[in-house]
Amino acid sequence: MDRWFLTTCLCAIAAGNLAQAAQRNVDRKASYTGYENGISLPFELQSGFLVVIPGRIGSESGLHFILDTGATRSVIDRRVAATFASQPKADHVISFNRKLETQRTTVEDLESGPIRAANPEVEVMRLSEYSDLAKGADGILGMDLLSVSGKFLIDYPRKTIWFSFANVEAKPVARVRCFSVTIDVQGVPMRLVVDTGFEGIAIHEDRLRRLLPNMRTEGQPVDFRIGPLTGTCVHLLGVKLGGTPETRNVFLMNGPREIGRASC
Repeated sequence: MDRWFLTTCLCAIAAGNLAQAAQRNVDRKASYTGYENGISLPFELQSGFLVVIPGRIGSESGLHFILDTGATRSVIDRRVAATFASQPKADHVISFNRKLETQRTTVEDLESGPIRAANPEVEVMRLSEYSDLAKGADGILGMDLLSVSGKFLIDYPRKTIWFSFANVEAKPVARVRCFSVTIDVQGVPMRLVVDTGFEGIAIHEDRLRRLLPNMRTEGQPVDFRIGPLTGTCVHLLGVKLGGTPETRNVFLMNGPREIGRASC
């Protein structure tokens, strides 16, 4: 197998970078190829990168869901589950390098824009434990439900999501666990997960150093804390992400001990 596949790194790409690329390369008045008959949904951009869309569970409308391509399974907050969920059972998920205790349950019909799921299984947890930025949200729309769409496009400048799919009421299946791209770091190819729920680039430090024992950085590393996540921020040289190699700020953190239930 290829070396990059054997040494996959988990990484998140800042939505701001994607928005800048869209502003440079996309005509605001143009139609997107493949989405001429698509369905659009406006969204609210929070904290400069979080995509928040309206949703409904059962008869309760006016809910707010975070669209998160880095989440394999969809999540609802405990206060919402107390009203709409069936009897939950214990479960857990891996978020970056953390194991989070959750519950899994079935809710009534869940709807967000053109995506509708009848009695889907979702994870239940206090979203404030998942991320400080998720405190005001009612749920997280993950890839289990987003994969119902054949494809979708996030237009950050226009704050609009475009969905294109043959059957908007298809049964949700986890046929797509994540989106990934391959980049080059100092001559070494690495696979990165595209995560709309994280601002910045994060790589598991142990895997990066195993690939690049003589990793080149600029300046002094700085310790960081983003909610419960901790690690080191470095200026990493020679990062090629769809263009010429650049020096980029990269968050380094330990990889998960239990990778069998990782998000991708």
